[in-house]
Amino acid sequence: MKSSIALKILAKNKELYDQIAQDFSDTRNKIWPEFEYFKGYLANGQDILDLGCGNARLLELLKDYQINYLGIDYSKKLIEEAKQDWPNINFMVGDILDLNLKEKYDLVFLVATLHHIPSQKLREKVLINVKSVLKPNGKLLMTNWNLWQKRYLKYIIKYTLLKMSDPDKEVISGIEVRDLDLQDVFIPWRKKYQRYIHAFTENNMARLLKKTGFEIIKNVSNSRNIITVAKLAEPKNDS
Repeated sequence: MKSSIALKILAKNKELYDQIAQDFSDTRNKIWPEFEYFKGYLANGQDILDLGCGNARLLELLKDYQINYLGIDYSKKLIEEAKQDWPNINFMVGDILDLNLKEKYDLVFLVATLHHIPSQKLREKVLINVKSVLKPNGKLLMTNWNLWQKRYLKYIIKYTLLKMSDPDKEVISGIEVRDLDLQDVFIPWRKKYQRYIHAFTENNMARLLKKTGFEIIKNVSNSRNIITVAKLAEPKNDS
């Protein structure tokens, strides 16, 4: 994907989430069952970074732990929603593609976030940024939508066929379909808005993590999400 197209998609996603922030937040007031996978990695005293925190519903999982938490999201409106529910917690508006953090973290969460990042190049950049803020024994904990299911598979088929033919240069949310990468789709929100999603598979995720210097601890799918836990890969000994 061209850099100009990726940046355009990022801008549109940010604009969308600012527009739908309150309604979206109202639908995200419970923790997903998938969060249970992460409980074994939580402990008191940890420094935790929540990238793409949205309205910070992850804190429902973390609220019984004594932790140091920072939530970052590029949507100012979603951060406002988070602050309303969690007024004594640290949040900031920021870009996960341009992290400027001096602190190091025991756990970095990317909950339903990485699949919103267009292009392999930018997804790699996000993970390299995560590496830069992880402590040596830190963990990356992720969920990404599993679109390879009946409810969403139609979108993968639709965009694959459009990209292969696209005789009329079909445009979705201001983006020509032919400019998308394979496994890129737009998923409607309330039939009015279109959200960019990259349809990961477990194998896609494994290759991406290996390329960016991570070692997988867990990488499994259910009917909703791909759940991934990874750590920094051990340096290779060339001697």
